[in-house]
Amino acid sequence: EKLRKYRMLQRIIPVAITLLVIIPGYCVRKHNISKLYSRRNFTIEFQNNFLEMAEYFIKHFDLSTPAYNQFMHDVDAIHLELGRDSIAGYMHDNLTGATVREYQPLANIVNEMRMAMSLGRNSIVLSRLVQAIGNCDDILRRHVGNLDRMIKDEEKDLHNPFVCFGEGIRAIIRTPGKILVWLGLLSDNHEQTFYGSIFFKIIGWIVTVIGFISAIMTIVLGWDQFRDIVGRLF
Repeated sequence: EKLRKYRMLQRIIPVAITLLVIIPGYCVRKHNISKLYSRRNFTIEFQNNFLEMAEYFIKHFDLSTPAYNQFMHDVDAIHLELGRDSIAGYMHDNLTGATVREYQPLANIVNEMRMAMSLGRNSIVLSRLVQAIGNCDDILRRHVGNLDRMIKDEEKDLHNPFVCFGEGIRAIIRTPGKILVWLGLLSDNHEQTFYGSIFFKIIGWIVTVIGFISAIMTIVLGWDQFRDIVGRLF
């Protein structure tokens, strides 16, 4: 009876340890999905407000609106959110005939509107302004699409135990860095740069694979037999 309980305990403990890694990994992925939805909602709210501001401006050539105030309040935040998505492929200037590459429509849209106000209503100015507004709308729509794909990828693997196990392992490995950030001994940017590096990803992948295989073998064979196998190998 004692032997049976002992063998059962040898299997229960590794199951419990594995679950203690998988559950935090699942929670991390849920948190990541929640953050992605928040980013998506912010982008859509910014886009709707921008289109309201643009529509009013096209009709009245006036920026003194609550939508403009909200735009200026959030424009720096949306640039941080968009990252490389804030860059359009190019912009053709109908006034000068020049083509600008690596153009950032949102960073220049207010200047475009102010220039339109100073030049007055004419077909070239309106054409340039409509193009600039369209570019802004395009990059916001594109970013929402990218976020949708990221959400889909995260949700697809949400209930995959191996993926959640790996996420849990990475969370455990990142704990020392998080503690250093909380203590003020390491900047958040440096912590994210290190743990986002290829080196860390390779180490995390290796630890995940070894840990997952070890957990399965320990559950199936029991701790004593697994220890004997490892002992013979090394």
